[in-house]
Amino acid sequence: MATAKALEPAFQGVGSKPGLEIWRIENFQPVPLPKSDYGRFYSGDSYVVLQTNGRGGTYGYDMHFWLGKDTSNVYH
Repeated sequence: MATAKALEPAFQGVGSKPGLEIWRIENFQPVPLPKSDYGRFYSGDSYVVLQTNGRGGTYGYDMHFWLGKDTSNVYH
C-alpha cells in the first residue's frame, strides 16, 4: 500500500530535518503554510502540523491536526 507521503506532493521530503512544518488544507489538499504565517490559525481553516526532533538521521515525530470551528467538513 502506498503511503500518503508517497502520493501527496506537498509531503515530499517532510520530516527529513528537525523543525516545524505546517500545512493549511485548501480545497481538501495540503498546502505548505509560509513560515511568516506560523502561529496564526483561523477558525474557517484546517491545518496539519509536524514537529520533527532529533539529529544524525535518528528522528522523532509529533504530528497533529487542527480543525477550526467553522471549517468545512463536506467533501464534494
